[in-house]
Amino acid sequence: MQFPGCASRTVLARRAALVAAVLGLAGCASMSRAPETGPMWAFFTETDLALGARGVVYTSSQVECETERRHRVNFGTPCVAVIVTPGEGYYAISVGGSVDLSRPVGLTFGAADLERCEWLRSDFFRAFNARGDCGPVAVKRLP
Repeated sequence: MQFPGCASRTVLARRAALVAAVLGLAGCASMSRAPETGPMWAFFTETDLALGARGVVYTSSQVECETERRHRVNFGTPCVAVIVTPGEGYYAISVGGSVDLSRPVGLTFGAADLERCEWLRSDFFRAFNARGDCGPVAVKRLP
């Protein structure tokens, strides 16, 4: 017999499973994430106040890449198609779309050395939903 206002054991079990799943997802979302990898559009910087010499900025969208490049005082090289893999060459950190709320995709910023990337993460991107830690990546231009 079930009393009015009381949930059955099945309903309670389902609710408990749902709460556990939500908490699990929240925990995963807050865990450290590696920089974005795969086919991307990127531009490279010769000099940049934030990224330093030999910096790279990449995103999954050619339009977003060009938009970010035009916001720079020193435009850097034109956006080119690249493949990004875990590896050596840069230390990168992904930043969510909250850098500019009108932009649908996030950006990843790479520096030639870990210290510069860590500085970006801790000081420069603190307010911009930086996702995870600086991670080593290889950025190869596609033909």
